[in-house]
Amino acid sequence: MRPATPWFATSPDALRAALVAAVLAAIGGLGPASAQPTPGRAAPTIVVPGDDEAPTSIELPALPAEADLIALPPGPRSDLRFMVDARSVRVLPGGELRYTFVVVSASGSRSVSYEQMRCESREWRLLAVGSAGATWVPARAPRWRLLPDGDAFGQRAVLHKDIFCPSRVAVGDVREAVSALRAGLHPRAISP
Repeated sequence: MRPATPWFATSPDALRAALVAAVLAAIGGLGPASAQPTPGRAAPTIVVPGDDEAPTSIELPALPAEADLIALPPGPRSDLRFMVDARSVRVLPGGELRYTFVVVSASGSRSVSYEQMRCESREWRLLAVGSAGATWVPARAPRWRLLPDGDAFGQRAVLHKDIFCPSRVAVGDVREAVSALRAGLHPRAISP
């Protein structure tokens, strides 16, 4: 019997997806455990450092369904599409949000990450990455990072400025966040 071909050696698209996952792992550090909701069971949680470094439990959403993805306005990389899973959006106290961020290449390779954003300080952190096995892989050491302007993933900055955090003030609730996502611009956003 011939040995099975590893999933990452099956096509150039799969290799690109593995490369994107490796880059995300380098940014946030992937943890060893996987987590995915099972019907009839509680959603999986991860534990991350809180503001005072006391651990905080975070419930992970289901991985996104295609019907729930909302495309962001096109960015500087026309070969990439950026989307947010509307069902995953959570508005937290203190001007923070959590959401599932999806990046799709022109060839169909996909990167899925669960992230958290701080409106006032313009920061984000990676909480978990969607794996090829359809599970979440928690970030090993989620660190807050300033949102970059104008890189390949500059759409996070657009998500902050134009949709979730106009004038660095968080949206009031999930309905407002999803409405702004669907419109591609929050009514309070100051467009260039």
